[in-house]
Amino acid sequence: MSSTPTIAISGWGVTSPAGAGARALAEAIAAGASRIGPIPDAVALGLSLGDGARFDDALTRVPPGHPDRGIAALAAAIAEALDAAGRPDPARTGLTLGTALGAMERDEAAAAPALALHAVTDEVADAAGLGGPRATFSVTCASALCALEQAAADLAFERADAMVVAGLETLSRFMLAGFASLEAIALPPSDRHPDGRPGIVLGEAAAACVLEPLARARARGVEPPAIVAGRSLVSDAVHLTSPDLAGAGMAEAIAAALDDASVAPADVDLVTLTAAGTPVYDAMYDAALARAFDAAGAARPPRASWESVTGHVLAATGAVGLGHAAQLVAAKPRRVLALTVGFGGQNGAVLVAPPPGGEA
Repeated sequence: MSSTPTIAISGWGVTSPAGAGARALAEAIAAGASRIGPIPDAVALGLSLGDGARFDDALTRVPPGHPDRGIAALAAAIAEALDAAGRPDPARTGLTLGTALGAMERDEAAAAPALALHAVTDEVADAAGLGGPRATFSVTCASALCALEQAAADLAFERADAMVVAGLETLSRFMLAGFASLEAIALPPSDRHPDGRPGIVLGEAAAACVLEPLARARARGVEPPAIVAGRSLVSDAVHLTSPDLAGAGMAEAIAAALDDASVAPADVDLVTLTAAGTPVYDAMYDAALARAFDAAGAARPPRASWESVTGHVLAATGAVGLGHAAQLVAAKPRRVLALTVGFGGQNGAVLVAPPPGGEA
């Protein structure tokens, strides 16, 4: 193994409730255009599921009659990411995927035989002609960050020249019913909940980021918009579904990611959050940021999120967060700390920054 390379984010693509492509999501975020609305009756089946955000098949290049909209949306996101990256050698490009339920919608509709999670990875990798390593992770909303860790290892050990890190989640009935049974879904006022109920607003997305050593991308004539400067995953295992309100695990993840990047808290320009907007997660973030920044004598950075447009996209969160951060860095050189949380006490932090030679 050679020395650990600087990992560049050379391209990203996404299919989201905002439409087809990274530009559609960026424009929706800039316009404050939420895509959250009632869950269709065909999905809700009479369950009290509140609102959610689904991508419109007509806007996401899903071929008519395709047996699974999620797989088609992911294939489109991967194609967009590879195009943006200048199409690295497919024979030496691998795929790591984070997903909780994969092709569950396909299974529920009985439109095709059931697919194991790893078969989703194989199907989209085969469709894209990717001949490198493949791996699939299902670790709640931290799934795509686990995929990132595997991709980094594959690059460090030179198993591949480039890796696609992807995330996929769609709002199947099974997924929605599970969150409803946990009473974790935000509900509007009703007879049962006169004042409404705080909770998560769920969404769906398929996202993909192309990672490769910075030197290799530049040798191909590609100047990546951003690099993965530091990263960390911490599990505090405080509760099955609730985060640690003291924020200890997330603060540890932030500190480790900044240490990995040799960056001080004061040098972080922006923090992006997932699963924010609910009392329990807002309290956790407040506590974690206080531990990570206040204790270091640094001002807390401004916060941003894409979830006002898409809702919380579950296992796709890490891939959307990584691509969104790269997009923010490309628009204005700065250091963006992307935070991800997941059930089971999963806390992830990724620092995305301009490539060496750029301004921060």
